[in-house]
Amino acid sequence: MRAILIATGGRNGAEPLIERYPDPLLPLLDRPFLQHVIEYLARQGVREFEIVLSHRPETVEGYFGDGTRWGCRFTYHLARDPQRPYRVLKTLEITDDEPVLLGHADRLPAMSIAELAEDVERALPLVDEDDAGKITWTGWAFLPANGIAAIAADWTEAMLAEHLLALPDDHVVDHLLDTGSFAAMLASQRTVLEKAFPPLFLTGREVEPGVWLSRNVSIHPTAKVVAPVYVGEDCRIGAGAQVGPHAVIGRGCILGRGCIVSNSLVFPENYVGADLELSDVIVDRNRILRSEGTVTEADAFLLGSLSVSRKRSVLAKTGARLLALGLLLLTSPLLLATALFLKIVRRGPVLYRSRAVIARDAAGTRRRTATLWSFVPPGHAARGGTPGFRNLVLVCLPALFNIVRGELNFAGVAPRTPEEVEKLPPEWRTLYLCCKVGLITETGIRANNPCNDDERYAAEAYYAAAADWRFDARLISAYLYLALLPLRTARSYPAI
Repeated sequence: MRAILIATGGRNGAEPLIERYPDPLLPLLDRPFLQHVIEYLARQGVREFEIVLSHRPETVEGYFGDGTRWGCRFTYHLARDPQRPYRVLKTLEITDDEPVLLGHADRLPAMSIAELAEDVERALPLVDEDDAGKITWTGWAFLPANGIAAIAADWTEAMLAEHLLALPDDHVVDHLLDTGSFAAMLASQRTVLEKAFPPLFLTGREVEPGVWLSRNVSIHPTAKVVAPVYVGEDCRIGAGAQVGPHAVIGRGCILGRGCIVSNSLVFPENYVGADLELSDVIVDRNRILRSEGTVTEADAFLLGSLSVSRKRSVLAKTGARLLALGLLLLTSPLLLATALFLKIVRRGPVLYRSRAVIARDAAGTRRRTATLWSFVPPGHAARGGTPGFRNLVLVCLPALFNIVRGELNFAGVAPRTPEEVEKLPPEWRTLYLCCKVGLITETGIRANNPCNDDERYAAEAYYAAAADWRFDARLISAYLYLALLPLRTARSYPAI
C-alpha cells in the first residue's frame, strides 16, 4: 500500500513554534510528529510514501532523507499553496487495483491498516466522534484509484472533508493524536503517556510504570518524579524539583532547584529557573505558550535556550569578517580607481545605498535591516548576482564593507528590501528569513537570468537545504571562476 502524507502545515494553530520547527517536525515526546506517523505506518507494512511539503521543505527533507533508515522509499513533492495541496495528487500514477492511504501528517488516528484496507472499493474516511455525537474528519482516508480522481486540484481541506463526510461509509477511530494547537499538542502528549494510544516507538526506557527516562539523565535525590512523565536524554533535574504528572522534558534541558513542571511540554535544550511553577503550558526558549493560545515571554533568568549551535556560526562569521577586511585593504586601489572613473564619466552619485533585510533578531520576532553600498543603483542589471567581472567590481567589492560590519555573508540568498520580503508568499518568506543573506547566490550561479519566481524559489530552497561552509566555498569558487575569466567561450562553471 502507498501512503500520501500531506505535511504542508497551514492548519496549525501553533504559529509561534513553527518559526523554529516546521509543522511536521513539531515534537511529540522524543521525536518529530511526522516521524511517529511514518514509523506507525511502516510497522503496519507501508513502504511507499509520497510526502507533500510546503513550509521549510528543505529542513524536513534533510531530516528524513530517502526513507532508507525505515526500510521505505520517500518521494517528496512541493506545494506552493499549503491551503490547496491536492494538485500533487494529479501527478501520481496510481493503478486501478491499488488502494491509497491519504493522511494529513499533523494528525494520526489509531487504526489497523490491514483490516480497513482489505476491501476498499470506495472511499472510506476515518472520522472522530465526540461525546455529543458530532462527527468530524480526522484528515485520513482510505481511497481507491477513482477516489483520488474525485479530488479536485483546487480543493481546500474543508472542501475535501465535506466531500468525504457526504459519502455513505466511514470508520470511527478510538483515538486521535493532533498537533494543530497548543491544547491539542498537550492532549496528544497526555494520550501517549497514559498508554491510551497504540504503542509508539520511544527512545526512553520505562524504569517504572509510566516513567520513561532516556540516557544520561541526572535527577537529584531530593527531586520528585510523578508518573506519567517522559524525560529526554542529557537532562538535569535539580534539588527539590518536581516533574509530572503528564510532563515531557525534551533532550538537553536543565530544571532548576525547586521548580514544578506538570501537564506541560518543555522543548529541547531549554532552561527552567529555580522555583518556577509550570502547569498546562508549552515552553520554548523564554516563551510560555498556554493551551488557550496565549504567549508570554519570561525573563531570561527564569526561562531560556541552552542551544550552543551559534558558537560555530559566530566563529565562522568572525573569520569571514577578517577575510573581508583583508580583501578590502587589498582591493582598495581598484575601488578608488573605479570611484574616480565613475565620477568622471557619469552624472549622479558614485556610490548608491539601499536598505535590505539581513536577518531576524535573536528572539525571532523583529527583522534587522542594513544599508548596502554599491557602485550601481538598485534594480540595475549588474546587481543581479550574475557572475561577471562587472558585478565583481561594481557590486561585490563595495559590499565587502558590509561583510566587515557583520551585515552580510560572502554566500547566501540575495538581499531584499523590506518591501520585497513582505511581497513574498508566506512559505517563501519564512524560508528566506531562515537563510543567510550574501553577495554570491545560488540563484545567480545556477539559474538562467532573468529567471522567474519558481526558479528563484527552487534555487533558494536548494541553497537552504545544501548550504554549509563547503558548499559556500564551492559556490564562491564557481563565481570567481566565471567572474575572472571574461574571455571564456562557454558559460560553464565547476560542479558544485
